[in-house]
Amino acid sequence: MTMRELLLLFATCAVAMLHGQVRSDRAIVLEGADPADRAVRGLKDPVTADEAMNAGAIQGGGYLYAEVSGDGWQAVLQPAVPSPVAGLRILLHVANGNTGPVTLSVNGSTPIPVLKNGDQPLSPGDVQSGATASVVFDGTAFQLIDARRIERKPCPDGTVAVNAMYCIETAQHDSIDFPEAVNVCGALGMRICSWAQFYLACYNAGSLGITDLTGDWEWTDDTGNSPGQLRVVGQSSCTQASVGTGWDVQARYFHCCFRR
Repeated sequence: MTMRELLLLFATCAVAMLHGQVRSDRAIVLEGADPADRAVRGLKDPVTADEAMNAGAIQGGGYLYAEVSGDGWQAVLQPAVPSPVAGLRILLHVANGNTGPVTLSVNGSTPIPVLKNGDQPLSPGDVQSGATASVVFDGTAFQLIDARRIERKPCPDGTVAVNAMYCIETAQHDSIDFPEAVNVCGALGMRICSWAQFYLACYNAGSLGITDLTGDWEWTDDTGNSPGQLRVVGQSSCTQASVGTGWDVQARYFHCCFRR
């Protein structure tokens, strides 16, 4: 290396040190004998999107997290995102539940729709107050991929909701054997109630408007105490139970239940 080249290299390094930045058009290989020597230290937290990121910033995750509220979400990320690009995923802590369709603006960008199921706007209450929502930009809209309220299916005609988890028929089916009862409930898109489902409905029968849950034995979709036996319930009270064999031609009453 000539003296002129050496002086030029020294001047370049001095300027880089002065500004705290080094640019290289070649790979930087760290070859220290001690692993502790093979490290880059002193990187400050990034301010712009083109800056290197230190481990602390990555572990903190704040560069992809924001607080939002209302139906017009305003996410402020640091470093700022110049413009959302496909694949951008953001975690949003939502201060209050949405009251209708939602849009999201990232660092002052044009509001972009937040959708569910590919192309549907959010319905009121899809995101609850205090929820942390995850959204991904698909190039056109932000897709809500979690934090949605579970949308329970409506109870079929002829049934009533016992709770948020299931519905039960309000009328009792005539007595038939267990395999036939299974087919009847299956044809209705339901299944024979479990003993737990029967008991909860029976206990609240008055407020639910259900009759005939006691007074005779009913099939349940629970096993008895031995192989091939099924639990039958309700002969004289909500808690009374016995067993019956599933393969005998033994007719019993039953209710169908629907999982929401």
